[in-house]
Amino acid sequence: MAFILRVDHEVPIVVTTFTDDQGYPVIVHDIPGWLNSDDTMVTIVVAEDGMSAVVTPVGPSGMAKIALMVDEQVIVLLDLEVTDITSEVETSVLEESRGTGMLRAVVTTGPVRMPPIP
Repeated sequence: MAFILRVDHEVPIVVTTFTDDQGYPVIVHDIPGWLNSDDTMVTIVVAEDGMSAVVTPVGPSGMAKIALMVDEQVIVLLDLEVTDITSEVETSVLEESRGTGMLRAVVTTGPVRMPPIP
């Protein structure tokens, strides 16, 4: 299921912890690297520690994947659908565990918001 984001909004993503496949906290050895499947669709501004980022649409409607690379594993955080439809936007905060294999990331997304006026 895709996370829907309007082109005139942005969404913060925070990694609260990393766990193993059983849900136990683990220590990662690398600063997480953020991956974006389509730079023409969204941009990612990453915090210095790699534990949070803000995703902002820049392109037309379409799809993008946001993922983390940590300790040589890729964890897909969001299947993002960017839309120019001006309907009601989901503004709740979501927390979930994402990942496959041995390493999972517990992430909080939202609330979706308008970007600051420069």
